Amino acid sequence: MADVDVQVQYTTTERKTRKVKKTSKRRESKDGEVSVTELEQTNTTNDDGGEYTKAMNKDWHSGHFCCWKCDESLTGQRYVLRDEQPYCIKCYEGVFANGCEECNKIIGIDSKDLSYKDKHWHEACFLCAKCRVSLVDKQFGSKLDKIYCGNCYDAQFASRCDGCGDVFRAGTKKMEYKTRQWHEKCFCCVVCQKAIGTKSFIPREQEIYCTGCYENKFSTRCVKCNKIITQDGVTYKHEPWHRECFTCTHCNTSLAGERFTSRDEKPYCSNCFGELFAKRCTACSKPISGIGGTRFISFEDRHWHNSCFQCAYCKVSLVGKGFIPDEQDVICPECAKQKIAISWKKATERYSCCVGRLPVRPLFPLSLSYLLVSLPTIEKAREVDIPEMNGKDPRVSREQIDTISKRIQRLRALRQQKSRKRVQSLKSESTKPLNDDVQQVLKPIYEDLTTDDLLERCTGANTQNNNESFNHCVWQLAPKHVFCGKQIVEVATQCAVCTFNQGYDPILKILETMGCTIGPSAAHFAAKYKNGIQIEIQKERKTKEKL
Repeated sequence: MADVDVQVQYTTTERKTRKVKKTSKRRESKDGEVSVTELEQTNTTNDDGGEYTKAMNKDWHSGHFCCWKCDESLTGQRYVLRDEQPYCIKCYEGVFANGCEECNKIIGIDSKDLSYKDKHWHEACFLCAKCRVSLVDKQFGSKLDKIYCGNCYDAQFASRCDGCGDVFRAGTKKMEYKTRQWHEKCFCCVVCQKAIGTKSFIPREQEIYCTGCYENKFSTRCVKCNKIITQDGVTYKHEPWHRECFTCTHCNTSLAGERFTSRDEKPYCSNCFGELFAKRCTACSKPISGIGGTRFISFEDRHWHNSCFQCAYCKVSLVGKGFIPDEQDVICPECAKQKIAISWKKATERYSCCVGRLPVRPLFPLSLSYLLVSLPTIEKAREVDIPEMNGKDPRVSREQIDTISKRIQRLRALRQQKSRKRVQSLKSESTKPLNDDVQQVLKPIYEDLTTDDLLERCTGANTQNNNESFNHCVWQLAPKHVFCGKQIVEVATQCAVCTFNQGYDPILKILETMGCTIGPSAAHFAAKYKNGIQIEIQKERKTKEKL
């Protein structure tokens, strides 16, 4: 209900009346305004006789102007108009008057009614809920159905600035961002302390930065030029670069959007890397850069592109297949088969080795050459079939192997006797004494080279020393009186190495790989030869220990 206004009016009658005394009205309109009217009974008499009352711009008999609720005469009484109907003071207060929120009493028409959000108070009851100070004509706040003065409300409920911690007073401009709020002067950059106002800003970890300070402190910088990357940056090894700064280490060509590779954590374009560091293909001599996950083949110290790793004769790709190295080339098993056949025919015409009267075919040394130089992991190289010669079976019988072994053993025994006699003759020969200084230098070398164990190994044709009896081992398989090519001499050398290291066991293994059937006599001879050497060595050691 709004404040009550008391109006003073002067009314007059128009016919045979005298001036009516002043009246005061209290009327409540639809919007809640109430006016109270005080009437006095007039003594005017009309033409028909009797007294009348003038109210609400109408004329009434004195007995007809009554309260709308209780019908009590309002002539000469105070009344209240509501919805164009008169009510006596008692009925009006009982039906329409508001109750005070503080004292729960009715707010009469003689009291000032103060209202806020559909709540009403007596003027004397409109107090702060905490400090009990009158709030009439003062600023106040409401919280949880209670009213507080400005100071009490600010102390308990008012929002505070996230910058200075003070409350926001009425009329103060407030800057808000998400759930945080600041005074206008407190909303500033944490670095330069300049007020941001309505300018753009960047929040980071509960702090506010202007765009300039944020870029200087947090923006990504190029590894090369150390300038801020605002757009079009690239990342390499988890490091940021400008597109124009990401260049080849050697030629400074831009690598952004191009294929490149690296070495020692430095980027290179494909051309520079190939010229400086990449391996070169044995076939095409072009660099193998490895860009884009290129795969290549490596064998010993040679490398090939996948597309270049092919047979030197038929040009068939050998990737994932068996192959046989042939000097600087690689060949497939089929071409190796044809090459062996051609070499077989050529060797048959010019090679003839005799041990006693038994001819030895070139099948053994020629096949051994390919078996020893091939990769151990390439099993398909062993599947090459040896062609027949003159329509005869190429396999060597066990009787032939036994005969060859016995002949070799007999010749070896003769060689050993000859070597021992030569050593004894050398020891018995008298030589002129050398200078003392020369003797002191040569004595340690002489003692190392003249040990009994070394001499016995040399005379037994089981040595790799070319100055002793290694030639004997080689020429035993490739005699000098018969013409032998380079390849045959190499095979004979490899056989000598096998015999020195493990006796005849490797020879039998090679024959087995070639498809020859190894008989018990050959196996017994190899074991006997190996065991005999070991037994002789043990006996000699025991004899030396006793002496």
